[in-house]
Amino acid sequence: MILFLDDNYRRTREFLSNYPKAYHTATAQGCIKKLEHGVWEIVFLDHDLEGERMQDPDSPLSGMEVVRWIEANKPRVKMFIIHSQNPCGSPEMVERLRAAGYPAWAVPFGEF
Repeated sequence: MILFLDDNYRRTREFLSNYPKAYHTATAQGCIKKLEHGVWEIVFLDHDLEGERMQDPDSPLSGMEVVRWIEANKPRVKMFIIHSQNPCGSPEMVERLRAAGYPAWAVPFGEF
């Protein structure tokens, strides 16, 4: 199963046109709810959500909130792709996911 977290309509539409069986959520809390169940092959995470740009990573509405939850709960995920273009948030998300024991890469949207 593939999970895609992004609040941008254009990117979501483009992603789902290429991966029509993927699950989508637009919020950090929605993503966490999906991660609580099942085994995920690939999870694509965005950092800046809720229409924000360069969102504060401490915000409970950002993709970093998902990473904090992952660190604490260790869901069954085989790989993470951070597709955010946030130059600070994206590398930190990758670093923290790797430190938690997950394969993770930064691949800005449009490059996969």
